[in-house]
Amino acid sequence: MTTHQYLNPWHEAGRYGPKYYTTEATPREYGGYLIFNRIPGVCWDIVKDGVCIAQRARMKGARGFIDQLNAPTADLTEAQAYFVKRALKNLPPKPTVEATTAGLQYIIPGAEKRQRPNATQLELLL
Repeated sequence: MTTHQYLNPWHEAGRYGPKYYTTEATPREYGGYLIFNRIPGVCWDIVKDGVCIAQRARMKGARGFIDQLNAPTADLTEAQAYFVKRALKNLPPKPTVEATTAGLQYIIPGAEKRQRPNATQLELLL
């Protein structure tokens, strides 16, 4: 089984669950999003780019939410719009690798440059 991990944007120190959700559930792709049944029969997480953007109590609700996001007018309730904006704001910065005269440099936005990325860092970039 494959283990999947994605960011919990509602996490606060000691509140609202772990910083990252981890599950062995097989994701279902729907409308450009992944749906994980993280707690079997209880909780369906809607994930985009490694961030849980919403949770629903049924698969039908998860699909309905994605349909709303993909609708031409994107009719979201005020609460839904708030949580989507909050989740998208919490996306981690995407690291890059640059080739320089000093060699390869692994760069994380907002952090110092590190030379010679290790195998794990290079794997994250693929």
